[in-house]
Amino acid sequence: APNPEPAVQPRKSKGSPRPTPHPIFGDTRVRTALSMAIDIDRLVKDLFSSPTTGAVYAKRSVGTVSPANCTAHAEDLAPLSHDPSGAAALLTGAGWADKNGDGIIEKQGYPFRFTLLTYAGSPRRELAASAIQSDLQAVGIDMQIELLEPMALNERLRTREFDAVLGGW
Repeated sequence: APNPEPAVQPRKSKGSPRPTPHPIFGDTRVRTALSMAIDIDRLVKDLFSSPTTGAVYAKRSVGTVSPANCTAHAEDLAPLSHDPSGAAALLTGAGWADKNGDGIIEKQGYPFRFTLLTYAGSPRRELAASAIQSDLQAVGIDMQIELLEPMALNERLRTREFDAVLGGW
């Protein structure tokens, strides 16, 4: 019988009209680990707070819509805590490990590597992307940052040619 294709092989369905699970992000343990690896409270403090007045211009979310923008969120859901050790344990449980000692975890021979797209010329997004990159590197994830002009980024979104996006409006 032929060998099955690895579960984490590079994505072939980019641009497909029918989305398929991302080969890395399709596992809920991985998505949870990513949330635990990123220090959201630091991002809010460093990027969305006034150093002069202490006013905070952002609020943590437990979903994809900021609770600062609408009432369609559940206040009773607690956000995940920043826990790099717990994130690493979840990744190990999902089969990711640094087997070759290069500092990047891999699974079935494929490194945990992806590209985060964000808008060029947005200093706050660029700083956030760099902070996220550093947090993920600490748990063995190689996140590359690609800065795009708005029209180019929007086209990549439209054609589904991306791994992850840092955006907003």
